[in-house]
Amino acid sequence: MKGKCYSQLSLLTPAEKKTLLRQLDTRKDHLGQLAAYILRCIDKDQPLPANEDLALRIYRTPYTRRIEDLIRSDQRHISEQAERLLIQREAESGRHYITAVYDSYHLCLAYISRGDFDLFRQEAEAALGRLEAAQDFASYILFYNLYKEYSNRWEPTTRDNYEQLYNELIDREGIIIRSFLQQWHIHQTRRAFALSNVRIYRPDYEPAETRSFRELEQAYPFPMLDFLMTKAETYSGTIEQRKEALKKMYTQLQQVSEGYPGLAQERLTNGVNLFTLCCITSEEERGFAVAAEVLDLIAANDFDKRLLHIFYFNLCSMKLRYGYIEEGLALVRAYAEQFYSSPYGTRFRFLRVYQLLFDGQPEEAYAAIPSDFSASPEDRLYIKLIETIVFFLREDIDLVLANLRNIRQNTDYNEFSNPTYEYFARCLQRLVNATARAERHEIATELRSYYEEQRQTPNPYLLPIVWLDHYLRGRGHSS
Repeated sequence: MKGKCYSQLSLLTPAEKKTLLRQLDTRKDHLGQLAAYILRCIDKDQPLPANEDLALRIYRTPYTRRIEDLIRSDQRHISEQAERLLIQREAESGRHYITAVYDSYHLCLAYISRGDFDLFRQEAEAALGRLEAAQDFASYILFYNLYKEYSNRWEPTTRDNYEQLYNELIDREGIIIRSFLQQWHIHQTRRAFALSNVRIYRPDYEPAETRSFRELEQAYPFPMLDFLMTKAETYSGTIEQRKEALKKMYTQLQQVSEGYPGLAQERLTNGVNLFTLCCITSEEERGFAVAAEVLDLIAANDFDKRLLHIFYFNLCSMKLRYGYIEEGLALVRAYAEQFYSSPYGTRFRFLRVYQLLFDGQPEEAYAAIPSDFSASPEDRLYIKLIETIVFFLREDIDLVLANLRNIRQNTDYNEFSNPTYEYFARCLQRLVNATARAERHEIATELRSYYEEQRQTPNPYLLPIVWLDHYLRGRGHSS
């Protein structure tokens, strides 16, 4: 069996496991032996035996209720030690802005516990200045509450400073209100995102009315608030309305303090969404300019790879969609394999297949068609179309025609085909039946016209058309 303790210890690195055992071995009990045995089970990918077996193996005594309680207690102690190691390593990584905030906060607490108010005040005031400049009002309130609590203890108020202290409290009200507004609109963006998902399945869904704090928003403006209010707009409305909201956000993000925690990630998300919507609404030049800025942002920051798979998939796809074939293929070669284990892993595998088709390698493409996933009917249709391209590149005309007939007779095709797939299949059939170069040229010209027309729409099914256009142009059949 596996419990919390087992799962936590399985997360530790080899060095952390050694540290854990070293820390536990200093105790005169069974903790070190139990931890070492659990780690051996983890290394062998074996479940932990039942507590009856552990009683005999580790504690050298028959199982009783008292031994059961002891085993549970020891596992909790080991768990707590593992948690401390995980927390310590994460804090030491320096990956998170919040780590620096809490380092400073704990330093303030250390000065307090050791009775040095001057050092505490210097650290607290410096932290308040940094956090106000960064517009991190939630953390500001954390330090401010600590500062006021201990200032009042060490510096008792007198009749000479009552008014000064009162005015100081009034000055801080603006920050407290901004902190509330910031958290409120973070909540509103999440609510808008959730509503957009609900309306995918229930377009007529009417949400509960939300509260308005318009007067406060007008009285206490700050750049991050403007950004958050616009962010909620990106989850509703038409594609054009969402795109305009993303453009507005893009400008607003330039006004936010560079010290704001999470700013780089907000710019990444905005850039990826703006790039994508620009490209699917025929503003590809603006879209690719934004994508170049996103690439610079990625180079300058250590983003979690899980945040990047959508961007790289869309960048590869859009480069191909807009005819930057060599750039798109180079991106697929460079990045596809890195994201095979991401939520878009299967899509990247299909991009790899198309890269091989564009490169004129039908056998390699056929071998690369993903098979280790639960294919939906639409995926199965997509694979059949790819197989038809492979047969076409092999110049196995009989197989091409047979496959096209089988596809059209298949229930998947009847249910999941679309005008683009149907147009592609007709073009391919006309090409294999064409006997004259002029006829092929006519087909290629018509295809090019269709491709350019569909490129101005959000049509998500264009990749087979892009491939066929590239193939025909490479053979001189299109102008």
